[in-house]
Amino acid sequence: MGKGDKRGLRQKRAIMIWPVPGAPEFEDASRAIVRAILQFARRLRAERPESSISLSQLAMLATLYRLGPMPAAQLAREERLQPQSLTRMIAEMDSVGLITRHRSESDRRTLVIEITRKGLQTLAHDISARRAWLESAMASALSPTEQVLLRLSADLMLKVAAHGATMHDEEAPPSESQDLAGAA
Repeated sequence: MGKGDKRGLRQKRAIMIWPVPGAPEFEDASRAIVRAILQFARRLRAERPESSISLSQLAMLATLYRLGPMPAAQLAREERLQPQSLTRMIAEMDSVGLITRHRSESDRRTLVIEITRKGLQTLAHDISARRAWLESAMASALSPTEQVLLRLSADLMLKVAAHGATMHDEEAPPSESQDLAGAA
């Protein structure tokens, strides 16, 4: 292998490791990331407790936990739901004690939705089951160095996810250990 061949090989390796935006390798990287995220999300859904609530209800609890009590119309916007769909979910979740609904003090026409202690416990139970699987899988499938890289990758994915997001989307949820620990 000549000197020119080695330089070309090094350049190809650099491209494979550090793709440039717009280059085919960059698109391959984005494709691989999307595929990995989708497969990872499916696996996390599979690890949910069997007695858990629907994913839509879980998402609503997470939004209420993250952003606090809010009018039903705002919750519908945050969850990208039609008001009719939200009305059914609110009634069902209220009937089992996951949320409460009450009239706004400032505008009696507005219905304010709030997560209850039981809702917090349900959210914490669902999250802890998936975290237990993840911690076990990471410990058995990854080296300590790979675990650190995965953690750093999570930070980078959150940074990319926040790019161009609305104010509420950018807010990071409080850490479970500090806020959901008392709910379990």
